[in-house]
Amino acid sequence: MTPARLFGAGLALVAVVIAVSTQLGSGRASWLVLLPALAGIGLGLQAAVNGRMKQAVDSTVFAAMFNFGVGMTAVALAFAVEVVLRGLPPLPADAWLYTGGFLGTLVIGGSVALVRFTGVLVLSLGMIAGQLVGALLLDVFAPAGAGISTSTFLGVLLTLVAVGVAAMPDRAGRSARRLPR
Repeated sequence: MTPARLFGAGLALVAVVIAVSTQLGSGRASWLVLLPALAGIGLGLQAAVNGRMKQAVDSTVFAAMFNFGVGMTAVALAFAVEVVLRGLPPLPADAWLYTGGFLGTLVIGGSVALVRFTGVLVLSLGMIAGQLVGALLLDVFAPAGAGISTSTFLGVLLTLVAVGVAAMPDRAGRSARRLPR
């Protein structure tokens, strides 16, 4: 952990507060905002475990396949319980809705390969920044709500700065100066 990575992570947290600041006083702000944070913690842990798996077996494909195998088993069990309790849901007619699994494979496979070089923090910040830019582009080109607030735009920009700061190499030229524990 370097000072730049800590500062970058702090900037990302400030960016989140800025991005949602217009909604904090409204009725839309609730404890439910903690669910994405918990999911993010899970994604960080998943990236770390996948990176260790890749290191142990020396295969990105195997690590990603194992990840999806465990995930598929858990989802299949949850789906079986839902079918028993609620019945089989109707399948969507739009073919593009079935691309999520393929795209997920690319995301997990890419993160398995990259985490070794970037570390979990920079990988996670980069993925968050990519999600935010993608969401911003969707809000611009396919709006589904009231539009984009200035605070949201500033939060996305600050997140991009946070990624850049966290990804900066150690100034002394060493691979990663460790902070005291």
